[in-house]
Amino acid sequence: MHKAHPRLASRGARALLSVVSLLVLAGGTAWASHYRLPADGLVSEEEHAALGKAEVHTTLDLLNRAAKVSDREALARQTGLPLARLTTLACQADLLRVKGLGPSMVRLLQTAGIRHTRDLRATEPDGLLDRLRAANGIHHIAPVLPRTEVLAEWIEQAKGFEWLLEGTQ
Repeated sequence: MHKAHPRLASRGARALLSVVSLLVLAGGTAWASHYRLPADGLVSEEEHAALGKAEVHTTLDLLNRAAKVSDREALARQTGLPLARLTTLACQADLLRVKGLGPSMVRLLQTAGIRHTRDLRATEPDGLLDRLRAANGIHHIAPVLPRTEVLAEWIEQAKGFEWLLEGTQ
């Protein structure tokens, strides 16, 4: 019988554990998107290293470890990262729960004033598209903007999410 290399077996076990964690934490429904850090530049190399030492390797790990204020404070002490920065990262990880959102679109949404899913669900597609156009016109984050139908889908998804981020009005 063929045996897997120990490192590959360990990666497989971690991947399986991540999937199981997703299902358990999402109440049986897997969240749409999560990325391995540095997640296409959401975190700097220094932040990536600090978070890695704290066993935060994905945006889902980050959301799980930074959803509550007390957990963010503990993570700030453990990593040396500022609490405000961890709050921003937790908000980005929250937005990544929306199917179809990737790191660059999350950056654009936040530049347009949409900090997290609670802000997203409180918007209207046409107004959001106007905000994205204005922000992108200044910062040139996304080569293509989503259609209003796509924005409407994202907003509807956000409306269905349980609110996770404590202390982020």
